[in-house]
This record gives sequence, C-alpha cells and structure tokens, in this order.
Amino acid sequence: RRPKARVSPCFRPSGPHSGGMMPCRRYGRNTVEIAATEGRVHQMVITHIKIKNWRNFKKVELDIGDRKFLVGANASGKSNFLDAFRFLRDIATPGSGGLQRAVRSRGGVSKIRNLSARRDPEVAIELHLADETGAPPKWRYSLAIRQATRGRRQTYISNESVWSGEEQIINRPDRDDERDNARLD
Repeated sequence: RRPKARVSPCFRPSGPHSGGMMPCRRYGRNTVEIAATEGRVHQMVITHIKIKNWRNFKKVELDIGDRKFLVGANASGKSNFLDAFRFLRDIATPGSGGLQRAVRSRGGVSKIRNLSARRDPEVAIELHLADETGAPPKWRYSLAIRQATRGRRQTYISNESVWSGEEQIINRPDRDDERDNARLD
C-alpha cells in the first residue's frame, strides 16, 4: 500500500519533444515518482538544488539528504526557499497556466528576482534526482527565466535543460524555439 499522495514539487520527463517536465506524485520526505520515457515508474529523491537570484537568495546550492530542517528568524527566507519547489510545480502542472501564470501569481519577475541581481537578471533553479540519497543523480533539470526588456516585459525561458545521467536530452532554446518564440513563454 502506498502512502497518501501530497501536493509537492515533483517532476517527470515528458519526452524529448515536449519541452520540459511534467508533474507527478510525491511519497514521503523528498521522494518523487518518476515515469521514465519507456513507461516504467521509479521512485526517486531530490538530492541537490541550486537556486540563483530567487527572491532573497543571490545563490544557494544545497545537498538534500533524507531530512533537512529549515531554521531561521522570521523573514529570513525559509518560505522563499520552499517556494522555488512550488514554482516548478506550478509551471509543470497541466492546465495551471504554465510559466506566465506561475510568475504572475508571485507578482511578476521583479518580485521573484533578487533585488541585488541587476547585472545578472536571470533567475535559475536546478534539481538533481537520484534513486536514493547519496547516489549520483540520474536526472537533472535546470530552468532559467528572464524578463524581456522592451514591450510588455513578458517572462521567457532563457535556458531549460534536462539530463539523463551524463546525456543531455533537452537543451532549450533550440532551433524550434528560434522559429517560434512563443514556445519560450
């Protein structure tokens, strides 16, 4: 019997031509269920996270073991750190509005981006997934976003990468994105 599924940041690769990861269910702690492209299902753990220019964090890189405790004074960034996971979940959830809605629901890129990130305005999040804590990552997912400097100042994907082991299977923007910029919105 499986534990009851809970709302959490959790992703599965949705194929090499889908342009990203899709949500799945989470079972306890930082364990995620991954549906491989061959149709097999694996439970994996988030073992590492990198965050750049996310809210009050200029740069964070953290190995995640079986348990991590976020401890700090009020307004020190505990909720902002967890919101990076929720942000990825919001982007990947079908019918949720994707990137644009996830950014809008947080007040826009100017509210997400670190205030001291004027010279490097890119916001980036990277996750590493493995079969178990301490194992090398089987999957890596990286997403970087920016805000257009002109016009409606739309948010766009400046880089999205998916790695299976040492093989990069998605690297965006690609030629298809260059032909159709709306794919990066």
